[in-house]
Order: sequence, then structure tokens, then C-alpha cells
Amino acid sequence: MKTPLRVLFVEDSEDDVHLLLRELRQGNYEVTWSRVETPEDMRAELARQDWDVIVSDYAMPRFDGRAALNLLKQKELDIPFIIISGTVGEDTVVEVMKSGAHDYVMKDNLTRLVPAIKRELKEAETRKMARQAEEARRISEQRLQLALVGANDGIWDWNIRTGEVYYSPRWAEMLGFEAGEIEPRKEAWMRLIHPKDREAVQNAIDAHFSGLTPVFEVEYRLRTKAGQWKWILTRGKAVERDANGSALRAAGTNVDLTERKMLEEQLRHAQKMESIGLLAGGIAHDFNNLLTVILGHVSMELGMARTAAEPNASLIDSLEQIGFAAERAAALTRQLLAFSKRQVLKLEIIEPAKILTNFEPMLRRLIGEHIRLKLEIEPGLGSIRADAALVEQIIMNLVVNARDAMPEGGVLTLHLACVTIGETDRLRQYGAPCGSNVVLSVSDTGVGMDEETRRRIFEPFFTTKPTGKGTGLGLATVYGIVKQLDGYIDVESEKGKGTTMRVFFPTVETPAHAEEKEKGEQVMGGDETILLCEDEEIVRRVNELILKRGGYTVLVAADGTEALKIAKQGKKKFDLLITDLVMPDISGPQLAKTMLKNRPALPVLFMSGYTADAVNELNTTFDEVEFLNKPFRPNELLTRVRKLLDKSKTVQD
Repeated sequence: MKTPLRVLFVEDSEDDVHLLLRELRQGNYEVTWSRVETPEDMRAELARQDWDVIVSDYAMPRFDGRAALNLLKQKELDIPFIIISGTVGEDTVVEVMKSGAHDYVMKDNLTRLVPAIKRELKEAETRKMARQAEEARRISEQRLQLALVGANDGIWDWNIRTGEVYYSPRWAEMLGFEAGEIEPRKEAWMRLIHPKDREAVQNAIDAHFSGLTPVFEVEYRLRTKAGQWKWILTRGKAVERDANGSALRAAGTNVDLTERKMLEEQLRHAQKMESIGLLAGGIAHDFNNLLTVILGHVSMELGMARTAAEPNASLIDSLEQIGFAAERAAALTRQLLAFSKRQVLKLEIIEPAKILTNFEPMLRRLIGEHIRLKLEIEPGLGSIRADAALVEQIIMNLVVNARDAMPEGGVLTLHLACVTIGETDRLRQYGAPCGSNVVLSVSDTGVGMDEETRRRIFEPFFTTKPTGKGTGLGLATVYGIVKQLDGYIDVESEKGKGTTMRVFFPTVETPAHAEEKEKGEQVMGGDETILLCEDEEIVRRVNELILKRGGYTVLVAADGTEALKIAKQGKKKFDLLITDLVMPDISGPQLAKTMLKNRPALPVLFMSGYTADAVNELNTTFDEVEFLNKPFRPNELLTRVRKLLDKSKTVQD
């Protein structure tokens, strides 16, 4: 079977073309051909189809072989070009070959034509494959470069025999260096590794080089040019080994993990704080029940002791001290509840600038004369929806913390500004509210803190102060309040260089309005009947005693089931339901909801040592919620009861 061959003849003699065709056909070629004798014709044929070989006469009247060769080179086509002539000398042959002709065949020796074409076709195919390989390599390198740029990774190439390492510009840039600033040696790399991580990195490399792992992959810290630490993931592989399997060359990439590590730490911290918060909330709930009993009995006994015919000063003092200690304990439980985000909020639209301005005189007394206080309030701040008392507590706790960090004096700066956070901002990724925020910054020039302390400052009972100088609840309380207000707190500190804490509060559009404070009312009793439902016996007994001393008739129930039974029997109609919020089987809200179906106008007072999910149930189930936080004193309970009963009578009238 003949081999197909496409030949373009540049020849003015048709007879000579036929001689050449005869040689080719005898050489077992099936020839497709065309003849041209002008530049225009040659251009047209080159455009019309692809040719396997060009056979050109050297000397023609209008168009010679040299001109045809130049035209082919202009087209940048790699087609074997063979000169046919019988009149030129060796010097001309050499010159034409240097110009780019692939071979030269004399007309009196045409038997060389077929071998010459075979050889040139083979070499042309080799050149074509080389070009394709080079193009594939170029595309591959381009894609690799694009991938590396897109991945933002640094590249390294380590010649293990010489110890030299190539670091890509991105490798250096990742650490804040210019390309070429890092010595191209392995030792330079190792010097940048955190001392605590060097052994782990070397172990990973050794394990791979010894054949224990297919690649080596290790996370560690590298020092930046600025002296900070960045988390890096290095992946590498021995790409060349000797006959004994020893690694001769290794290459790989460096990936910046710093952002991911910070997010992971943020998540771990949030999970830990949530767990601690659940524990703290549970403790506060039980403790508040006990404090309700203590404060109730102490207040009643103190009242009787003061009004006795012959007051006992020593007894009165002891009762007052017990009451004072119980109040201190109640304050601690409020901080625990703030941390665990389980306290009842009195949300209102407030202006942080007014709160800070009004609070300034107290803050100056609080910090002492050895510390200079600076207030910086930017104009045009928005309003926030928050509990004003809790915002004051945030300011107070942060200021106290800053004061204690400057025992030798310094400058304490409180700054209020409005900041907008976008979805892609770094702080948004850490949990800061998206959109417009009022930001309270509290900065001190004190002792600062190291990274280990900074990570733990919001843990309850964690403190760096001497024993007896702090409870470790100040910043934990701030953390809990901020989270409950859907805010965010950020801490920047360095040992010996002070600390800045920033609290982000989401702004609201509604302008703040001053809210009238409730006027104090004289504590009064009554003769109505009250249904008291409380699952803790000691709490139930003291509240029953308080209400009875106020003149009320009290029906008591140990749980929701018993309360419903009393209501169903209807032997004595009651005017008010007082119920604990969290009880087994039937919760306070469930009990109230059931009773209100039959008596929609029945006033209800909820009470609890903490709130948790039950408060959410209150807000979504009832239009108006009356809630009394445990612990409370007898007069607080009696005042709230009287207010509810009077309000109920007014509505009914």
C-alpha cells in the first residue's frame, strides 16, 4: 500500500515535475501535488492546504528557490524544503542550506530524492512532537503558575546534596520579606521556625526521607520579618532519590494557616465559654433560690427586731450583716447570670454617648488621681437597643480592669465611634455584627498581657490578681452581657505595651427617648387570695410566710399539676397566680397559659433564679410579662403583688 504524500512543486518546467513525480511514485508514494512558479501562486497554495514537503527548483526566470525559501520562512511554517538543481556549485549549496533549506538534490542524481524526503519527513515529525511537547510544557507551567497564584501558596525547591533552597517570591512575601532577603539555605528556613516546633518539623521530614510516609505534611509557626508568628502548613515530597533510596531533592508548598487557626481558636473558645456558661447558669439558679430564703427570713426578722419594744442592737447588727452578705452573694450570682447570658434584660433604645458622659464623674472617682482619664466621643453616633444598667456595668468592669493594669499610673482612654462592618471583613468572620456599630474602646497604658492570658481573660474565676483582690468575674460578666446584647468584644494587647478592648453594639434607627423612672411606692398588703406555685419547698415556705404577713390568703402548690388541681376544684377563687418559671413536668409559662384559657384576666407573676429558654417562651406566649428576679426581699415581692392586683382591679372596673 502506497504512502500518501502532499508535495508542492516550485518549478517552471512541467516536464521536470513529471520526472520528479515518477521518482516519488517509484518510491511507493501516492502523490497529491500542485505546481507554482510565482510568489502569488505559492502563497495561495500554502493557504489552501497543508503540504508535507516543498520541492523547489533553484533557478527560475521569475521566482527562484531562494525567494521561495524566504516566503516560507515569512509564513513561519515548518515544512521540509528541498532544492532541486543541476547548475549550482558547492558554495551555493552551503549558503542555501544555511538559509534554511533542509536538503539539496542534483537533477542528475534524482535517486537521492526519495531517501531525502523520507529523512526530512521523519525529522519534521520529530520537530513537530518537540514543539507539541514544549507547548504542553508551557501550558502546564502556565496552569501551575495560575494555580499557585490563585492558591496564594509559596513554593520551595530544596537541593539536599548542596543544602541550597529556592524560595519563591510568594514564600518570602508571606512572611513580610522581599524576594532574595532570605538566604537560599535550609538553615535560614529552620532559623525562622518557632523553637517549640522545630523538632516536629524535622521529624516529619526525616520520616518521609526514610520512606515511612509518602509525603511530609506539618503545621508549625514561622517568624515574620516584623517578629510575629504565622501558622504555616508545609507539604513536600522527595522528587529525586539515588539508587539507595536516599533523597537528593525535595520540593513543596507553604500555605498560610494563620487566619484558619484564629477562626478555630475562636470556635473552641466560644464552645468552651458556652459550656462554662451552662454550668454557671445552673449554679446561679440554685444559689438564687437559697438567697431568696435567706433574704426573706433576714428581712422579716430584721423588721421585727427594729420594731421590738426593746430593740436588741447586737441582733439587729448581726441580721444586717447577714443581709449585706446575702446581697453581695446576689451580686455575684447576677454576674454569673450575665456571663451565662441567662438574665432578664430590660431592653430600651439608649444613646451610649449620654451614658458615658453621665458616668464620667463616677469613673474619675473610681480610677483615682494617679490615672488620667480621657473621653473621646465622635459626633453623630447612633443609638443602640440595650439594657442601660448592663451597659454601665460593661463600662465599669472594663474601667476597673484597666485601672488595675496601671498600679503606677497611666492614661485611660474611653473612645466612642461608629464603625461599619461588611460581610467580608475580618471581624465579621470572628462574630462582629454586620452593618453599623457603635464601638466602645477602652485603652490603657498598663502592663498588658501575653497571648496565653489574652486567650483566657473571659473565663469565669480566671484572674491574674493576687488572692483576695478579684473574683475573676469582671471580664466574664462583660463577655456574657455583650453576647446577650448580640454584640462582639475584641481584645488587643501586648506584654508591657497596654491593652485595648473594643465592644461592638449594633445600632438601631429609632432615636433614643428618655424613659420615666418608676416612682417608689409604699409597701402595702391586702386581703386577696393568691395561688403560689413553687417546686423548691424552702422557697415556697418563705414566700408563703411573706405573703401571709402581708395579709393575703395563700394557696400553695408544689408543682404545676397540683396548681391545676387547686384551680379545677375551685373551692376558693384566687386573685393572682405567682409561679416559678422553671419547674419539672409543667413549667410556669405552661401553667399560666392553661389557666388563662379559662380566666383571661387573671394576673400572673413569674419568678425565677435564672431565665434561659423559658424567658423566650414568656416573650412569645404572653403580651405582657411580669417577672421578678430571685433573690428578692419581702418588700419587693409585696410591692409587685400589690401593683398587679391594683392594675387588675382597674382593668375589671
